Amino acid sequence: MSQETIGKIIKVKKLWWLKINKKPIRTTSLDGAIFPSSLQVQYSVNDSEYVGKKIVAWDDSLTQVGQDVIVSYNEDKPQKILSLREK
Repeated sequence: MSQETIGKIIKVKKLWWLKINKKPIRTTSLDGAIFPSSLQVQYSVNDSEYVGKKIVAWDDSLTQVGQDVIVSYNEDKPQKILSLREK
């Protein structure tokens, strides 16, 4: 069963070498391309601190260091982030 808590983004690393093409037909090599980001998020569950990583599609709304986010995690394994979304 998943639970949610508030976390803080502490590190953002753009994965330039992992290009995802969003368009079936492109006019240039970067037309319709997005580059995902690896986020490091610090959060606490039951007075225990965790730092988890999550790879997300490039989105300016979720790539600011110091930003608060809502972290979904598995109740049995709180160290594993299931998903992130804006607060």
